Amino acid sequence: MEILKDKKEGEPLNWEDVKKMKYTWCTASEVLRLYPPSIGAFREANTDFSYGGYTIPKGWKDYFDDLTIDSKGVDTTSYDEAEHLKDSA
Repeated sequence: MEILKDKKEGEPLNWEDVKKMKYTWCTASEVLRLYPPSIGAFREANTDFSYGGYTIPKGWKDYFDDLTIDSKGVDTTSYDEAEHLKDSA
C-alpha cells in the first residue's frame, strides 16, 4: 500500500515501484525457480571427459534438458528446505 500513496489514480507501476515490492519479487523469483522459462541449454565441453561410460571429446556440444535434470531445485540432497518458499529479499 505504501507504493499506492505515491501514485496518482490510474498511474501505472514502473520498474522502481516493482523493485520496492519485496514479497512480490520473492514470489516471482520462486515461480521462475520452479518453472523456468527455458527448457534447456547447449553446453560445449572444455576438455575431454567421461560420463556414464561414454567419452565426451573437447569441443562437442551437448543439450542439457532442464525438465529432467532437477531444474526445479527441489532435490533435498542439494538444497536446504528446497520445497519451501524462503524470504530471501
